[in-house]
Amino acid sequence: MSSEIEYIHELGENRNCNLKLYVLSTCGHCHRALTFLRNHSIDFKYLYVDLLDRETIRYVRDGLREKFNMKRLKYPFLVINDEKYLVGFDEESYKALFGMTSEVEYTLVPGENKSWKIKLHALSTCGFCKLAMEFLRNHSIEFEYIFCDLLSREVADKLNEEIIEICKEPSKSKDEFMRQARFPFLVVEGRKCLGGFNENTYKEFFNIQVTLKTEDFGKKDLLLEEEKIMTKKISLPKGKKTLEDTKLFTEMVAKHQGWELTRDETLLQILREGLTTNWNRYGYFSCPCRLADEIREMDKDIICPCEYAKPDIDEFGYCYCGLYLSKEFFAAGKPTSSIPERRPE
Repeated sequence: MSSEIEYIHELGENRNCNLKLYVLSTCGHCHRALTFLRNHSIDFKYLYVDLLDRETIRYVRDGLREKFNMKRLKYPFLVINDEKYLVGFDEESYKALFGMTSEVEYTLVPGENKSWKIKLHALSTCGFCKLAMEFLRNHSIEFEYIFCDLLSREVADKLNEEIIEICKEPSKSKDEFMRQARFPFLVVEGRKCLGGFNENTYKEFFNIQVTLKTEDFGKKDLLLEEEKIMTKKISLPKGKKTLEDTKLFTEMVAKHQGWELTRDETLLQILREGLTTNWNRYGYFSCPCRLADEIREMDKDIICPCEYAKPDIDEFGYCYCGLYLSKEFFAAGKPTSSIPERRPE
């Protein structure tokens, strides 16, 4: 059975550990763990447990439970060198595991053209940032990048000050620059700055006269493989829900309970998509951050909003998924992270 399980391999520069990450395709914390490992160029393999058939799910789940003496698994579940594990996602715990500091750390993308020292300041959710990164990769231009929206507030503010110092026109105030600023910011040799992405502007700057052959650096096959798994056919029950249906549902729950929805738009979208997927799989809004048994009676305590949402929000300020927040926690503007599983073993 184990030989038949196909993990997705994410290639990375950091290969110090043998890592296997067990995730749910619907889980916001799992998405954060995947993003962290990718952004730090860490080599790992991962598996969407909820997209396996029931027999394989039991095989994987029971094997991990027995190996690590656990009664219930919590996702994401990271196995290190087949000996240790990390449960849930907490950025500081991941940084500690890989010996990272809280200082600004850029990820290097190697290229044949090393004529410039380039740092790309981008957002993980920004389409123009992705186009800029593709342009540099496709033309084999070596660069370093960082996703500013994934940094702590303190580090992000410090980095923003550096970007303003380099990129701001002398005639503009700092406030004017911030209002008009557009990611990505391409900083060359710590002096020259290109804001936003325009292919012709990039070509002119790098003196590219002809369209070069695209190099995908091995990513294309990985993306196609992931897309194949993520679009796996699932028989849908009657009463299929749309993302708009789920949006209205979560807004209604938050209003009725006196809660707020997370202000993290990326996380909110992931969780809504996860809830929509689970409804169309099972016929009910099973928690997107927990693995469902696919039987309503067995899953009734984790149907959104789950039975544990209120005590979690009372204690931590937000629910297990980070979808619903107390008004106080929302007003404080703090980020959410993984919290202990309250569900009985």
